[in-house]
Amino acid sequence: MMTMPKSVLASVGFDALCHCMEAYTSRIAQPFTDALSLYAIGLIAGNLVNVYSDNAGKDGWEKITLASTIGGMVINTAGVTLAHGMEHPASGLRDIVHGKGLAALTPAIIEASYTGNESKFADIAKLFGGKEAKDLALKIRELLKSINLNCTLSDLGIEEKDIPWMAENCMKEHMRTIENYIKEIFTVKIPYLCFMAVTAYLFSAVMEIIVKLSSVEKYNFLPLGVGRFIYSTNLYVYELLGFYVLFAL
Repeated sequence: MMTMPKSVLASVGFDALCHCMEAYTSRIAQPFTDALSLYAIGLIAGNLVNVYSDNAGKDGWEKITLASTIGGMVINTAGVTLAHGMEHPASGLRDIVHGKGLAALTPAIIEASYTGNESKFADIAKLFGGKEAKDLALKIRELLKSINLNCTLSDLGIEEKDIPWMAENCMKEHMRTIENYIKEIFTVKIPYLCFMAVTAYLFSAVMEIIVKLSSVEKYNFLPLGVGRFIYSTNLYVYELLGFYVLFAL
């Protein structure tokens, strides 16, 4: 274990941290998972950079592995939340290393949603040397830089054209995970946004068929220019809704 490549250590170490942070901020967290999660977050905050930099002995490695084990225990009860729900489609689409995908998403998610439970996000921030909830995103970015894991989705190959697919996959495969997130929008607005996105997508598909039929003389019941305009407009609406579902908090 102590001979694993640095890139692997950084990815799995950050994944373990995300397990604990997400379990702690989960809607179904409870006192036992909270206590274990905070303890494990403290272990990672105090040891991951030193282990990565070869400034820790076996004691540091033991603390990281204990924290990782606890991370698995707490998500078994409290579950993971938005970062994991959004990352899995990214990994599936572009073969992204899981920890790198989480590194791209987690700081932005925290920054946009810490107001959902400032007390809990402040608890985590303090373990990384911050003072209040709004400090956490910056502290996580500093950690990522220290282990050479700071990146964006664009860095990992995700393009604008991938947004509709990722939005659809995220909502289809990970709705339970997203509903577990602490920010209120994910239990109030997203079902309606999903309905609107799917409706716009289906209408776009129908209009695409009409446009193709309109190019055949005997089916030319709709001016080709009008059909293309309606189709492109609705496809644009679908993409905007997909972008909002995927990224807006």
